[in-house]
Amino acid sequence: MIVDIYREAGLDQYPGAINSLSVSRQDAAEVTEKLIAHPYIRKIEFIGSPAVGRIIGATAAKYLKPCLMELGGKCPAIVFDDANLQQAATLCAKGAFLHHGQICFSTERIIVQRKVADKFQELLIEVAESTGGGTAVHSGIASHAYDVLEDAKQKGCKFIHGGVDYEGEGKKAVKPALVQVDPKTAPEDLRIVDEETFGPSASVYIVDTDEEAIAVANKSAFGLNATVHTTNLERGLKAAREIECGQVHINSITVYTSRECP
Repeated sequence: MIVDIYREAGLDQYPGAINSLSVSRQDAAEVTEKLIAHPYIRKIEFIGSPAVGRIIGATAAKYLKPCLMELGGKCPAIVFDDANLQQAATLCAKGAFLHHGQICFSTERIIVQRKVADKFQELLIEVAESTGGGTAVHSGIASHAYDVLEDAKQKGCKFIHGGVDYEGEGKKAVKPALVQVDPKTAPEDLRIVDEETFGPSASVYIVDTDEEAIAVANKSAFGLNATVHTTNLERGLKAAREIECGQVHINSITVYTSRECP
């Protein structure tokens, strides 16, 4: 559809300027390498999993082609103690559950300061109870999201909303869940710490200081989107400069792309 729109806008007078290819899984590796190797291809952009990203990166290096990759997200939402808690709770819950969490910009980690943690979690649960999670694209996506939550349950994490359960028939939807996690937990000890769930869930971390909140936000292999909730713009901008993400929003949802962003 996108290709058709470009052609209707006049790009059809330049044959080959834009192309769309679809291939079967078994042919993907061969076709991908031929595309990367082709002399007319000057740069590679890839969106997908880290596992495939490593292959793309290695192949691009083989042919001396620059590449830009987006390999998932573990987007943090920081809630400072001066935030509008109702607004923050609403945006965090929706950011976590929207489209069954199948958005790379989904809110995967919610980091809240201890001073307002009880009130915020109360509001967050209220919003979560009235927010659906939708359905996964296929059962494999739902199964992965389920397994990450099951790992958290088996390792003793507290579920402040939901649990580990499917919704409806066919195991194509996971019930929305919020899991409380100790900020000191290492990624290798708990999958939900830094593995993209791609499901309707989020981990919740309680911290004391701004510095600790930023440290938890930055403790990830991913650096896609983040958001900071605060009524103090100076405080928000200071945090935004220190968070290692491509886009940092203030008092917004993580599932957002700024028009001004390159």
